[in-house]
Amino acid sequence: MVECLSKGKQICFCGRKHSTNIEELCIQKGCLEQLHLYVKKRKIKKILLLCRAEDAEKGHAVQKLLKNTGAVLQKLYIDTDEITSEIQYAGLMMMRTDMQTDLAVIVGSGEWINTSRYLCDRLGIPAALVLTGITEINFCASWIAVREEGIPHFHKIAEPAAVYADPQIASTINEEEAISAGLAFYGTWIALYEWRLSHLITEEYYCPYLEQEFLRMSETAAVQPFSDFITVMEMQASVSLLITYADDPALISGSYHLLKEFWSRKIPAFCWDERSKKESGIRCLALDAAYCLASRIGNMVGDRWKVFEEMNPEYRENKIRSLYGNQADFVLNLEKKTGKNSREKVFVRRRKTESCYREIQKIDYLLPAGDEIRAVKKQCFSLKRDGMLSEEEFYEGLLFAGDMVNRYNVLQFLYDMGRLDQAAVQMKTLCRKYQ
Repeated sequence: MVECLSKGKQICFCGRKHSTNIEELCIQKGCLEQLHLYVKKRKIKKILLLCRAEDAEKGHAVQKLLKNTGAVLQKLYIDTDEITSEIQYAGLMMMRTDMQTDLAVIVGSGEWINTSRYLCDRLGIPAALVLTGITEINFCASWIAVREEGIPHFHKIAEPAAVYADPQIASTINEEEAISAGLAFYGTWIALYEWRLSHLITEEYYCPYLEQEFLRMSETAAVQPFSDFITVMEMQASVSLLITYADDPALISGSYHLLKEFWSRKIPAFCWDERSKKESGIRCLALDAAYCLASRIGNMVGDRWKVFEEMNPEYRENKIRSLYGNQADFVLNLEKKTGKNSREKVFVRRRKTESCYREIQKIDYLLPAGDEIRAVKKQCFSLKRDGMLSEEEFYEGLLFAGDMVNRYNVLQFLYDMGRLDQAAVQMKTLCRKYQ
């Protein structure tokens, strides 16, 4: 699947050319040796090795591999405990990095990969990734989300020049990491549904070919558990390539992802496990909420909505400032700039919804089967956290999480229909299952 997608250069019947600029994408045992050949073949002169201090042992293994390539190697081991923001990390890189660097080799996993890719892109340095564990699902996509004060900012950046996922250098995947990877995958599946919903209502670009490729890949994921490194990396690489082909961050900005980001800011005790550094608890709740909301749309669109009542502007602004803190101005300015919740735009989308509600009802087939969702959520019950969010915090998440980005999704649909508040009230009890 990955090999097929990574080599696709064809003009699709949607009118776009789906292609990737990744030169090498290797996911197999022993593939790290290819990095040495990659550097020698391209006669790279200067390499920047980026690695976290806690991954120093793996960084030294990559450093040893790059010897005798003829390249000058600059090593930058970052103590992430001392880095409080992406801005601080950027400052360290700019002060210490040779601007004549030909290639940055990024060793690591998690958000470290995306943050390092983003900074290398801004410095104009091509990046090669050496994955040592589970990373973000869009680790090699052309769109990434960089969090600033908990708010996801989406950026279009260059794809990595090469990616190497070798189980010989990667850490063993534990149960919680496997569950987190599965939840993220199913969250992206729900985002695919929202991408089609957006196409029907806002006429956003949409490609049926990419939809079918994702669904074909999902059939494999449904029977093949996220239990080993190669399986997880292949699934995540496939999603990354689909995001690149679509040239749209829709598949990483659905309701699941927005709810996860929103609640992660408020309930760190529930979503952050110091041992494994994963967010299984908050991911499970976000998936549950997003799936429940999306699965109700097909039965809702045929109903007549109530008279639309805008939320009191003063109350809404005060609430956003209390929820988003330093990022409140960003959220308020985003809405002002796009006018997405203006009365005029809401009613335009409503009229469109009414004219195509039969097509909206039909896209329920895009949602994963309920049995699959229940199976992956069941694994999370053994991973409960203390400090679970309250019903009020759950309610606020459903009401305000959609404000973080200008994307059309289930939360925006319910807002347009005048049903978001009603749905949030009805679903407040959902979080009791996790307490």
